[in-house]
Amino acid sequence: MIEYMKLQQAIKIYEMACVVEKIEPKYVKTVLPSLLDSFYRFIKNDERRMKFLSYLKDLDHPYHQSDLDELIEDANQDSRARTVLNWLKRQQNEHKVFLLGSELEKYDKNK
Repeated sequence: MIEYMKLQQAIKIYEMACVVEKIEPKYVKTVLPSLLDSFYRFIKNDERRMKFLSYLKDLDHPYHQSDLDELIEDANQDSRARTVLNWLKRQQNEHKVFLLGSELEKYDKNK
């Protein structure tokens, strides 16, 4: 999953460079990691959980910890979603939290 997130960041830089150079970016296809896919299915099972995704990427936000705890409690029966959330909870590096929280926030209810 870390490789996927690094690739997502590289794609963003590539797209910004294309804008600066005024060229059309080529589409880069990436495969969603199974843990992230499992997390998205966990959210899809009860979309009321979406309201807890907004602040996961900001370690210093007052709701970060409470929203994370709420999702972890909800993930009691979903070991893969709980794995992702517990990994996020253990992180103290704000850059890692931002990277993973941003990916979790990308949940698209239309997929």
